[in-house]
Amino acid sequence: MKINLNGLLELSDKQSNLVFLSIILAGGSIIVSAFYFIDINALLNQGFFTIKEKLLGIGVVVLVVHILLTCLVRSGFRKIQHAKQIIDQKNDELKKIDEAKTEFVAMVTHELKTPIVPIVSYASMLLQQRFGPVNDVQRQKLQIMISGAESLQCLIQDILDLHKADLGKLKLHLEFEDIKDVIQEALSITFPLANRRGIILDDQTSQNITISMDRRRMLQVITNLIKNAIDFVPLEEGIITIQQELQNETMILSITDNGPGIPKDKVNGLFKKFYQTETSATGGRDSTGLGLSICKMIVEQHGGKIWAESEIGKGTSIKISLPVQKTITSDKIATTVNSN
Repeated sequence: MKINLNGLLELSDKQSNLVFLSIILAGGSIIVSAFYFIDINALLNQGFFTIKEKLLGIGVVVLVVHILLTCLVRSGFRKIQHAKQIIDQKNDELKKIDEAKTEFVAMVTHELKTPIVPIVSYASMLLQQRFGPVNDVQRQKLQIMISGAESLQCLIQDILDLHKADLGKLKLHLEFEDIKDVIQEALSITFPLANRRGIILDDQTSQNITISMDRRRMLQVITNLIKNAIDFVPLEEGIITIQQELQNETMILSITDNGPGIPKDKVNGLFKKFYQTETSATGGRDSTGLGLSICKMIVEQHGGKIWAESEIGKGTSIKISLPVQKTITSDKIATTVNSN
C-alpha cells in the first residue's frame, strides 16, 4: 500500500485530528474484536492463562500502548506539518526575491547599455577628428575613454549572458555550420588588437568540419578565448596558435599561447564565475572574471566540453570538444525560450 505523505501534510488540523482519532478507534476496535472472537474458556482449560483477568489486562495494556503510540505519532506529525509550512513560506519568499532579482538585472543591464552607445560613438568621432583637430594628449585620453566604455559594454553583456544562462534562457539558434569559417571570422575580429601589440595569430586550421551550432554564440566563445590569450602573452613576442583535429565523431579545437602559464592548483578554477588570474602580461583589458564561465556554459549547451592545460613557463592551451555532424538533442541544451 502506497501512502501519500504530501497529501497527509496538506490536511488541516481538524482533518488530521479526525484521521488520528479514526486510527485510535480502529485499533481499539481490532483489539476488542479479538477478545470477542477468542474462546476464553478454551484458553483457560488448555492452560495458556491461569486467570481470565490476566488476559483482559494484557488487552488493556495493548490498547493503552496503541493510544500512546498514536498520540506520539500525531505530535510528530504536527511538528512536520509546522516545519513544512515554514519551508513553503520561505520557498515562496525566495521565489519572489529571485523574480525581483531577474527583473532588476534585466532592467539595469538594459539601462546601462543605452548611454554607452553614444559615448563610444562620439568619442570615436572625436578621435577621428570629425569635429576638429585633436592633439596627442587629447587623442590619448579619448582612447582611454573608448577603451573604458568598451570594457563596460563587455561587462554588461557578460552579466546579461550569465544571468540568461543561469535561468536556462540563453537562446541557441542551431544550424549546421563549418567551424573553420567561424574561426576565420574570429581571427579577423581579433587581428587588429593582436597586430597593435605585435602578437602573432598562427592559424593552423585546415579541415572543413561541419558542426551543429549557434554561429553567433560559438563566434563569441572563440573570439573571447583569443582575446583572453592576447592579454596573457608578452608584447611583441606573443604567439597564439589555433589548431583543430578530428577524433572519431568529435572535433577538438585548441587555442594555445606562449604566455607565462598557470599554476596547476589554479587551472581548475579558470571557468568559475568571477575567477581571475594575475594581471595580464600585455596590460590589456581588465578581466571581469565572467568570460570563461560564459564560454563554458555555451560550449556545454552545444553538447561539448571545454578545459585548460597549462604549465608554468610553457604557456596555456584552452581546448574545446564538440560533436560533429550530429543534431544536438534537447536534453543537452538549456531551455531556449525567448528572452529580452
